[in-house]
Amino acid sequence: MTNALTEEYANLDEQATRMRAMWSAVVLTSLNDAIRHTATESKKHKGLALKTLRLWANSRDGRKVISLAGINPDKRTTEGMVAFAVKGVPTTQPRTYGCREGCGVTERACKWCGGGMEGKRRDAVFCSKKCISALRHQANAEQISEKKRKYYKANAEKIREYNRETNL
Repeated sequence: MTNALTEEYANLDEQATRMRAMWSAVVLTSLNDAIRHTATESKKHKGLALKTLRLWANSRDGRKVISLAGINPDKRTTEGMVAFAVKGVPTTQPRTYGCREGCGVTERACKWCGGGMEGKRRDAVFCSKKCISALRHQANAEQISEKKRKYYKANAEKIREYNRETNL
């Protein structure tokens, strides 16, 4: 009985650690967003990203997320997050995507042409509609060639017979 209880507590502790890690990732993502927006702000919107981060961290949802991450959600934490965002150092390193030459570009790259993805959504895979349609066209061409290959394989004898008759 004691062994089963100990295992159950160990399991709960592991789950709690995973949950804290997940909520910590949410906090780090909000910091990264503020850092990224601070770097790209125009003069007209100067300080808007930091103000938004401060408002989020002081909101009910922000305080809940911060506390679920295992951080004390007080004013000192909020000001620390804003000070960190002002420094402009990202909390995570960007993923490395290999380009066609294999140089290891550290920016997101289009799945079709390998071009840059500046200003695109985080989950975007293509840089433009042209690249999307080019990939679709290639997929359609591959499907058509596969159908032709199956047709020729199934009717190879008939095709050879026809070719012999027409060459005479």
